[in-house]
Amino acid sequence: AAVAAIAQSAKITLYQSGKAVRALGLDTAPLSRKRGPRVNSATPQEGSGQPEGKRWRLGALQAAGLCLSVQAGPGTHKEFMKNLRKLLPQVEVVGGMARDEIRLKLGLHGPSFQFRISDGNDFSPGVHWLILPQAGSDWQGVAQARAKAFAQRGIVSSHCTSPAQAARHVAACATALRQAGSVSTENDAARRRAPCSRTGGLAAVLGLAQNSGGSKALSAALATRLAERAGVGLFELLQRLRQGGAGYLRSLGVRDLGSERASAVSALLLGSG
Repeated sequence: AAVAAIAQSAKITLYQSGKAVRALGLDTAPLSRKRGPRVNSATPQEGSGQPEGKRWRLGALQAAGLCLSVQAGPGTHKEFMKNLRKLLPQVEVVGGMARDEIRLKLGLHGPSFQFRISDGNDFSPGVHWLILPQAGSDWQGVAQARAKAFAQRGIVSSHCTSPAQAARHVAACATALRQAGSVSTENDAARRRAPCSRTGGLAAVLGLAQNSGGSKALSAALATRLAERAGVGLFELLQRLRQGGAGYLRSLGVRDLGSERASAVSALLLGSG
């Protein structure tokens, strides 16, 4: 019934309506070859009593499929959530998720990313750990545990100096997911019209870096130059940073990218420790 109603409202066939509903995640929607209730596309004459069907806005289904959801478990770190809502207002608390768990998901069947916040005493696999400081913490022991978790089990963690930095880390990943979804749905003509779209998402992420005083470390122009010179996506850039640190960024020879700015980018993506 829903497929038929959509077909009539959007002036499409039952088959087209079924395909659209399936694209939104309802895999059991019927794909009927019957002509069904498709409405004549001719403009109804005034006074005929025939309602004018509404057409779906171009790209509406695609936009729905690429919606970014941001979810957090009940009881997640209050200061972190306050900062995260400033960057990602759509964040919602979802029952059934673990405390201090954050989940990003692009669309119904798109990529996802999962974070957990910890003081450094837990490095369970399957998530990216955001390590927040606590008074009296043994940071030497935490650093050793992080290194061991990565070397032996491939578990990635980031040392965040504050809840605000942890929130920026999550927001950077969200930006990367959005850009990945956008690029994956472009056609060749769109790529020719926007040759810089490949680096636009990475530049937006790099632009979130902040210096020690809390102000922006990179201008939009500098972030774009750095993204273009790197010539890779966010996740490959993360791998290169893990291997070469801030020195890798300086080795790219980007004008105006000094040690302090390179360190700010490294701190954003990898944490400060």
